[in-house]
Formats: sequence, C-alpha cells, structure tokens
Amino acid sequence: MTDIKRKLIAGDDSVSMQFRTWLSQEPLPNIFDVLLASINIMETRITQSRLSLDRPDLLIQPPVGHIRFLDFGHAEEIIAIGYEHTQRQLASLSPHILRSLQKRNTPCE
Repeated sequence: MTDIKRKLIAGDDSVSMQFRTWLSQEPLPNIFDVLLASINIMETRITQSRLSLDRPDLLIQPPVGHIRFLDFGHAEEIIAIGYEHTQRQLASLSPHILRSLQKRNTPCE
C-alpha cells in the first residue's frame, strides 16, 4: 500500500491532488466516504444536466456543502441555513418578479 500511496502523492494531476487532500485528512476517508463522494459527483452531473434542459423559474441553493451526507444530526443547522439563505435570496428579488412568481404558483380553485 505504501508504494501506491507514494505514486499517488507524487503526481501533479487532479486525481493525485484529490488523493493528497484525502491523505492529509485525519482520519483518512473510508470506502463509504469514497463511494458517497462518487455518488455525489454523479448526482451533481445529473442535476446539472436536468437543470439545463428544464430551467426552473427560481433556483435557491443554500451553502450546505460542508455537511456530509450521513450527518443526520445536523438537520436543525441545515434547515436554519436553508431558511436564512432563502430569505436573503427572496429579499434580493424585485417586487415585480416576486409578484410574477406568486401568481404562477397560486393553486387553482
């Protein structure tokens, strides 16, 4: 394993850079961290593809990238970040755009 580790650290490409980042972390990522990161990359690509084909009227993306996939104990933090970010984004919209969005999302009677 030391041979592989040495070869991966020595390279200058992006894969080697990712390995250097992982190897500098304490503790090192386990196989589940690596699998979840791979799935996350795939899901991100699929989401980007779908968003480019079917653009939403409004897209709000709260900054929660620092929270790991299985960190269930951070639900309150995630909700608070999402709420605050949404409030800031909505406040930055012009009243005309807000009225237009509200009309579009009014349920039919």
